[in-house]
Amino acid sequence: DKCPLCLWEDTDGSLWIGTDGGGVNRFHPATHHFDHFPLTKNEKVVSVCPYSDSELLVSCFSKGLFLLNKSSGAFRPLRCPYPPIEQELNHSGFPVNLRQGKDGRIEIYGKHIYHYHPATGKWEDMAPVAPRVEQSWVCIGTYRSSPVFYDRKHVFLYHEDEHRYSLLTPSDGRQVPAACMDHNGHLWTSTLTGIERTDLSSGRKENIGLPDGNHIVTSLVADCDGIIWMGCNGYLYAYDPVQQQFTLYSDMDGVLPNDFLPKCVGSTADGNVYLGGSEGLVRIDKS
Repeated sequence: DKCPLCLWEDTDGSLWIGTDGGGVNRFHPATHHFDHFPLTKNEKVVSVCPYSDSELLVSCFSKGLFLLNKSSGAFRPLRCPYPPIEQELNHSGFPVNLRQGKDGRIEIYGKHIYHYHPATGKWEDMAPVAPRVEQSWVCIGTYRSSPVFYDRKHVFLYHEDEHRYSLLTPSDGRQVPAACMDHNGHLWTSTLTGIERTDLSSGRKENIGLPDGNHIVTSLVADCDGIIWMGCNGYLYAYDPVQQQFTLYSDMDGVLPNDFLPKCVGSTADGNVYLGGSEGLVRIDKS
């Protein structure tokens, strides 16, 4: 009954779901079974990522970082030895998003950006190499094997080997409600009139209007076949870039009215697609 806020697919195909007030849940697609973790109940979980084979790192809004044992359900805080960082993670008022990088490094995107190395306990402040823009960056895919992030106004590329960030697209001041990358190097962003596709290798842009121009896309995800799924208020569109065709899904297709959220999306290894919103999680079973 709680709004899903974030998703992460485990190596066994199960889906970890962070919710607004319902803590952490695990969904098993093959059996349609949910596992609930009572010690996380009532937590607003804004991000999860792998920490080790047995634990997840969990970000709870305005409470900090926690470790969740995937088997026992034990839930304990991860303490930062630097009081200013600990204070910021716990009380900044910004969502803290997580991503596991190379060599087990944890990337932390909140008011500021930090890298945490569990193996050594080292924390790095990434301010010297990160653009000074908006907070709470969200990873939306990869480009040329490098992770891509956006912050509702800008899109960034993280050059992991060079340990630096760069802007992929210039900012024109527009709000970008949602964004995603596809597997062909195209950046998809939502606009007030539809969606925009940018070929990052050439810089070429293409504006694509929705069949009903009144809808604003608030959620975007590309599936393994290159179809772009778009969540709007009460509707779900699938766009085929090759055929240049839209398919509309509504309550007659099992898609109930929902305010879809930009971060709670996923395209999983089994080919299915997930989009979350204020009224719950939608699964598109492509099999």
